[in-house]
Amino acid sequence: MLANFDIFKDSGGEYIADVKSFSASADSGGKLKIAFTTLVNNALVSGIDVLLSTGGGASPSPSPSAPPVPNTTASVPLYDGCNIGTPGDAYNRDVTSDPVDPNSAAIIASQQSVDTSNFATETYYNDYKVNLDEGDTATKYPVTGYPFWHPDLAGNWPWAGNYFIEANGVGDAHAFVLDSVSKPNGCKDYESYLTAFDGSMVHWNTGTMWDLSQPYENPQQLGYPDGSSEQASGLSLFRGLALLDQVAAGNLNHAINFDAKVGSLGNCYITPASQTGASPYTGTGTAHQMCFGTHLRLHASFNSAPCASSPQAAHIVYGLMHFGGYESDTGNDGNGIYPGESNTTNTWDIGGVQACLATIRMTDFDVLVAQAR
Repeated sequence: MLANFDIFKDSGGEYIADVKSFSASADSGGKLKIAFTTLVNNALVSGIDVLLSTGGGASPSPSPSAPPVPNTTASVPLYDGCNIGTPGDAYNRDVTSDPVDPNSAAIIASQQSVDTSNFATETYYNDYKVNLDEGDTATKYPVTGYPFWHPDLAGNWPWAGNYFIEANGVGDAHAFVLDSVSKPNGCKDYESYLTAFDGSMVHWNTGTMWDLSQPYENPQQLGYPDGSSEQASGLSLFRGLALLDQVAAGNLNHAINFDAKVGSLGNCYITPASQTGASPYTGTGTAHQMCFGTHLRLHASFNSAPCASSPQAAHIVYGLMHFGGYESDTGNDGNGIYPGESNTTNTWDIGGVQACLATIRMTDFDVLVAQAR
């Protein structure tokens, strides 16, 4: 039925699902015979779905394209050769079998009473880039900041004059340093908010250091008295970034952080979060409000066909289905995820990813039962 068929050319590239539908009749024994002839390399089929005709003879519609499976079997995400967290921790646990909160629909509705935007609304691509301290060689500087920062950080903040700060220090001015003392299991994540550097001291409003060889713990569990981090929720921003180099490699095997519209989340938090935002809830769902740290999972039935043409978008969808996302902060526009820039030559497929995210809404998610941690 297909002559000289080139799956790579037909689908438009690598790791893109290609679905073909045909009408066929079974033989007298009720069997369908399928034959493949190899022309170059090997013929390939990854799945066959046989549907019974309804009698009109029309070919069945193809099933929605499924996101690709990640290209890695690693139990933890990797970045710059560093293991990011431990297997099964709060960000790295596969949640496809987790139970749904019995109040999921009401919680979703409470957030939707304020914000009905899609996930392309507040997703930007030039804000976050991870600074790499290879081999723990960066100079350690003293810091000034919020009075509750952890005393272990005093005088021990790795920095260099050319390090990247979000928006060149304008606005939130987040900054990240991945300190690879030893790879793969000796890496540390330094994060800061309202960051500046004057040549002799690193200034920030809040700062947190996570030992990435340990299971994820929030700032309260780490000994930061008020639970503050660089986000309103106290969650790690780095751990929930959709990092471009991970997405491009097909190993986005961790939960993603979500941004919600100011006023759409309640004045509450759920572990692994450790803090709540200062903005009051302005919606109508008074009984069941969505909290900071709420863990959401994209429906397995979500029609991912609009995302299949972009491998990057497809990998993000896979992550949302298998690892979900955490409500971690609020912004002025609406729902969004946090993408991270590349430390290699990769570039974002902004058009493809935005087109995909524009089809995702909060109603496409379930709220998961909070896990004891």
